[in-house]
Amino acid sequence: MRARVKALLIAVAPHDEAVTAAAATSRLDALLSWANAALERHPSLEPLIGAVQTCRDLIAELGAGALTRTELRRLADVAAGGRRHRVSPQAGLASVPHPGAVLGPAETIIWWNFTRYSAPSAPRLRLSPSERAELEAQGLPIPDFGALMAGEARRWRRPFSYATHALVLVCPEIDETFERSFPHPLWDELRATLAPGHHPSELEVKRLELPEAPRRRRVESRALPEPATEIGTKSPLALRDVESPGSLEKLLGCSLAWALRYHARLSPGLADGPSEPSPLLSGTLAHHVLEQVFAGGARGPAESAEQAGRLVEAEIDKACESLRLPIHQGERATLRRVVVDSARELARIIEELGAAVVGVEQKVERTLPQPKLAGYADMVLRDPDLVLDLKWGKGRYSELLGCGAALQLAAYAELLKSDRGRPGVAYFSLSRQQLIAEPGTPLEGAEVPGRARAIDMWCGAMATLATRQAELSRGELVAPGAHSEDGDPPEVGLSDEGVLTVPPPCKYCEFAALCGRGGGQ
Repeated sequence: MRARVKALLIAVAPHDEAVTAAAATSRLDALLSWANAALERHPSLEPLIGAVQTCRDLIAELGAGALTRTELRRLADVAAGGRRHRVSPQAGLASVPHPGAVLGPAETIIWWNFTRYSAPSAPRLRLSPSERAELEAQGLPIPDFGALMAGEARRWRRPFSYATHALVLVCPEIDETFERSFPHPLWDELRATLAPGHHPSELEVKRLELPEAPRRRRVESRALPEPATEIGTKSPLALRDVESPGSLEKLLGCSLAWALRYHARLSPGLADGPSEPSPLLSGTLAHHVLEQVFAGGARGPAESAEQAGRLVEAEIDKACESLRLPIHQGERATLRRVVVDSARELARIIEELGAAVVGVEQKVERTLPQPKLAGYADMVLRDPDLVLDLKWGKGRYSELLGCGAALQLAAYAELLKSDRGRPGVAYFSLSRQQLIAEPGTPLEGAEVPGRARAIDMWCGAMATLATRQAELSRGELVAPGAHSEDGDPPEVGLSDEGVLTVPPPCKYCEFAALCGRGGGQ
C-alpha cells in the first residue's frame, strides 16, 4: 500500500519541471496493475486500461528521456481519444456503472444485465498454512475475502432499497455466446422471500409493457425569462469590513455581480486543461516580471530590458503551458517583446522624471468612513509623486479617463494621499508602452483624454456608493448591463451633478446566465 500511494499520489517532479519517461511509465504501470486486478469486479475500468496502455506505448515510441507537463497532457488527450467530458443526463435519466453506485432514492431503477455472470466470484488466495503464518508474522494480514463478498452483497441490494416506485431487473435469455443466461444470485433470494401461495412467475414478464397508455395534454406556452436589471434578496446586505478598489468598482458597476462574488462566494471552477493565451494571462505575467525588475528600485533602460528578457523566459512556461505549443509561438514572441519593451520604457520614464521607485505591487490601505479600503498599487513613484496602474490594453482605459470613470485610479490616489497632497495617477498600456493620465500630471507625452481629476472621480464614487448602500440595506441589487450586449449602460462617467456611473464588469463576468445578459438562461 505504501508503494502504491507513493506511485500514484506523491509528486515525481516540481510543477515547472519535466517528468522522466521512467517515472511516468512506473506510475502508469502501478495504475494498470490496480485496474487489471479490479477489472473483473468493475468492468467499467476497461476503457481506462486501454487508455493507460496506449499512453505507455506512446511514451516508448517517443523515446524521450523526459516529458514536460504540456507533452504529458497531449499524450493523455490522445490516449483518451479526445473525450474530455461525459454526456450529462438528459430528460431525467441518469446512469451508474454498477448497481452499488446507486446512492439515493430514484423513482424507477432498471438493472440491465441482471445475470449470474455479472456477479463477481469470490476471490481466492492460494496459500499454504505455513505461508499464511509467515505473512502474518511479517505484519501482512490475509484479507478477509468473506467480508469482502459480504460487502459486495450489501451493495447489490442498494437498487432494492432505493427504488421508490418500480425496480426492473433485465436478464437476457441468451448471452453473447448464445448460451442460456441465468438471473443474478439475488433472484434466488427474492424467490425465497415470496409468501406462501405465490409463484416467481408472477414477477416475470417476457415483454415489458407500459402500465397505462400514454396521454397527450396541451400545455399553455409561457413567456421566456427576460434579462433582469433589478433583483431582490430576502435579507439586507452590507459592505464587507475591507473592500478593494476592484471590488468597489464591481459594486458600483453591478451590485448583483458584487454580491454573487463576495457574499455568495461564487467563482468559476478550475480550468479543464492548460490555459489558452489571453490578454488577462499576458497582463498577469507582465505584472509578475516587472515587479521583479523594479523591486530593488529604478535601473537604466538597457539594464531593465535585459533583466526583463531573462525573467520572462524563466517564467513564461509556468504562467501558460500553451505558449510552448507550436501554434502559439506568435503569441509567445509578442508577450516577450511587450514585457521587454515595457521594462525599457518604464525605466526611461522614471529616469527622465528623476523619480524614485517607492514600491511595486505595494500594499496600501486606509480606513474611510465606510468601508476600509485596501489594495495593491502597481508602481508608486516619489518626487514627483505618481501612481502608475499597469494595464495590458489601452482603448478601454482611455475611455474611462475620458468620461471620468477611472475609479481604480481615483481610489489609489485617495489611498496614497498624504500631507504632500494626492499623487498624480495614470495608466501605463503594456501592449503600446503609452501613458494615459489625468490632467495636471508631470508626465510629458502622456495622453490626457479627459478633464476629470482623481479627486472629482472619487467624490462622484462616494455619492454613488451612498446610493448603493441604501439599495443593499433594502435588499435590492442592480445589474445595469443585463439588457445591453456590450455591457455599458448609457451615460457612463461623471455627471454634471457629480455622480459617478461606473460601467458594469460584463466583459469578464461569469454570471451572465443569472442576470440574463446576452440571452443567458
